[in-house]
Amino acid sequence: MVATDIRKEARESLKNKWVKAILIILIQFLITGLLTGIEKALGDNSILTSIISIIEVVIGIPLSFGMVAVFMKLKRNEEVNYFDFIKIGFDNFTRAWGLCFRTLLKMILPIICVVLAIIIVTIMFTAGGIAGIAMGAGQQALGLVIIGIIIYVVALAYAVTIGLKYALTVCIAYDNPDMTTQDAVEKSAELMVGHRGDLFVLLLSFLGWALLCYLPLVLATACILVPVLAIVFMVGAVCGLLCLGAYIQMARICFYDDVLKLNSEKTTVEVQE
Repeated sequence: MVATDIRKEARESLKNKWVKAILIILIQFLITGLLTGIEKALGDNSILTSIISIIEVVIGIPLSFGMVAVFMKLKRNEEVNYFDFIKIGFDNFTRAWGLCFRTLLKMILPIICVVLAIIIVTIMFTAGGIAGIAMGAGQQALGLVIIGIIIYVVALAYAVTIGLKYALTVCIAYDNPDMTTQDAVEKSAELMVGHRGDLFVLLLSFLGWALLCYLPLVLATACILVPVLAIVFMVGAVCGLLCLGAYIQMARICFYDDVLKLNSEKTTVEVQE
């Protein structure tokens, strides 16, 4: 599986659908942005702020499920309305949270490793700083810091590697409504055998586009004294990020379909043998 081929397939799948895909992404962005704005507007009102934060998390999981489902329908040329991702998400509210819970159970060890790594890094930085100040031991301090960073990078790499196993969970669950959440999670791990590197490379291939989308934000900051230019750059950044969001989402669906196809061909060959 080649990243360039999957991206090409994603662009072809979005042909004549870019506007709808982008507007759907925008609607989700506005929903989450509205909640974030309300949360910030409440300021120090800890109770209401906490309630809004909880609401964000509670509806965020089903909306993500609905977003994946909508892009799967777009890919398959099915009829899609702008707010379908909300309906599908809340129709599958319990299922979406079940998938999230099952995935988190599988990710407990990697999460613990990352948390421990962060704690170790903090201790290393602190110890390194104290050593450097108290004894002038620059090399010793630098050594502790480097060890801490290495531990964190290794833990993070381990977490990402495990997490990629479950990247197809929502797609599988949507395609198989009668399948249990546990089976969907395990099926994702099964399908991703030998393909985790492919997905990682695919996602990494969007890095250049992401940097290009964030460039206008940097320019907007630099042009803060010229409001018109700053607004133009901000609008450009938002438009770029919306396009990129649609592009990445469709690429992931294309990746899923390709993995299914490869798995089907593999199964056919095994049966023939």
